[in-house]
Amino acid sequence: MIEDREIGGMGILIVKKSMDAVDYEYKDGKNILTIKKTFSTEH
Repeated sequence: MIEDREIGGMGILIVKKSMDAVDYEYKDGKNILTIKKTFSTEH
């Protein structure tokens, strides 16, 4: 159960599950996290 998990790590899981694409890279001494989500305008 969720109550039995250790603290930390759930944020990344939520992002990965709710976004269409998640990409991480380390470039020029910087951490770059790119997340993408496509929204439909149809109802």
